[in-house]
Amino acid sequence: MTSQLQIALIGCGGMGTQLGHSLISLEGARIAICCDIDEARASAATDELGADSFVLDYRQAITNESVDAVIIATPNHLHAAMAIDAAHAGKHVFTEKPMALTVADCDAMIAAAESAKVKLTVGQVLRYIGHFAKAKQIIDSGELGKPFAIEIDRVSLQPSRPGWRSTKAETGGMLCEVNVHELDFMAYVLGEPVSIYAQSGHFGDNSYDYDDELFAMIRFQSGAIGSLHASFCSHIGRYHGKILCENGAIFFGHAPGETIIKRRDAEPEPLDVSDVPDPHRRELGQFLDAIRTDSEPEITGSEGRRAIGMCQGAYLSAETGQVVKLPL
Repeated sequence: MTSQLQIALIGCGGMGTQLGHSLISLEGARIAICCDIDEARASAATDELGADSFVLDYRQAITNESVDAVIIATPNHLHAAMAIDAAHAGKHVFTEKPMALTVADCDAMIAAAESAKVKLTVGQVLRYIGHFAKAKQIIDSGELGKPFAIEIDRVSLQPSRPGWRSTKAETGGMLCEVNVHELDFMAYVLGEPVSIYAQSGHFGDNSYDYDDELFAMIRFQSGAIGSLHASFCSHIGRYHGKILCENGAIFFGHAPGETIIKRRDAEPEPLDVSDVPDPHRRELGQFLDAIRTDSEPEITGSEGRRAIGMCQGAYLSAETGQVVKLPL
């Protein structure tokens, strides 16, 4: 391994290119190879990110001896196989969320990384965005006491989308495609989930072959409760969250001024998130640090698996009408 880590970017769409730009803004790493099945997209990313070359088959990227690690930003259903192959080739792995579509695939990814002694982390970037990152920082400080409930509403109108994003086989459904972020954040704050109950349905005028409306309730080992409302068929888009603690609460939304903190015996006040670092730089920087220091990434494979278990458990609950015990 050279002093400058050589990274292969696998998947050069919008998310992959964004991650590439964040990576090259960090010291001590560069994008060496770009890979995409679309030659024009791979070539454009190579020029844009200053890579040495591009390939169309990811196996050529992971078997390149100069490559130290990979960033996987391909369609969801490809993450597991690519991560396993990369680990077997001795490459450290950063994979975009969702980690995989099933806990079985997550287990296989973890086993491959452990066997090869490479790092594996998952891009659950919501943890590091604005009010989410600030809320976690405040809760960890202890000033609000123990958190006991989180409620998140993430609803929007998502018209039919072409290609792989409309199929459950390739996205893993609405939760894996989008709300694995919120489920991961709940566990990040409240700890290990022990059960989940969900109800869902398909109500929108769209071509998704999976449910576009879901409510879920999650119980955590600490006794805390989480609530998620996820929707692709709401004609009014909203993103609101509430974190209730023993000595206060944090409410947040996406609009300016919507994030407030209320401490016991004090007036509500705006929560300043202007000092929160860039989230993609933070997640990639921690991945690079884990490689350099041979330490555990902040978001481990087991945490990625936990979030997928929550998604899979919610789907099973909605299908059966029963509370599903976690972990799966």
